Amino acid sequence: MSELDLYAKYLDLGARLGRSGEDLAEWVEDKVRQGMERSDRQIERERKREEMELQRQREEREMQKEESQRQLELRRLELEAETKRIELGSKHHTDGAGPRPNYATQRPKIPSLNDSSQVDLYLERFERHATAFGWPETEWASCLSSLW
Repeated sequence: MSELDLYAKYLDLGARLGRSGEDLAEWVEDKVRQGMERSDRQIERERKREEMELQRQREEREMQKEESQRQLELRRLELEAETKRIELGSKHHTDGAGPRPNYATQRPKIPSLNDSSQVDLYLERFERHATAFGWPETEWASCLSSLW
């Protein structure tokens, strides 16, 4: 409500209450001043409420942005770990995931063990072959048994 509207409202009300002259003028001035102060306080409260809402929205967007960044970083780390796991798995074949490598295709070219006195030489050749092909030691026994 504008100041002029408040004057008109309180002038009419004061007259109906039996006020007149200087008393009416002072009463109207006092009521208009109080009404304007009240209006100013209400406007200030609304302004502060809007500022708080804007601040809350900014903080919420910032939190969402930080959460997004955390999620991206977590996903990046997961992908890095998966890549390393795959690299290690393909290098050592010990991760237990995925298809088991076919060691038969990498069968060592060593002669059969005919003379049991040469077991040490036979095993040494096998170990060199297995190491050269990067077979995990946990698989050596099954690979060796397939040769006999």
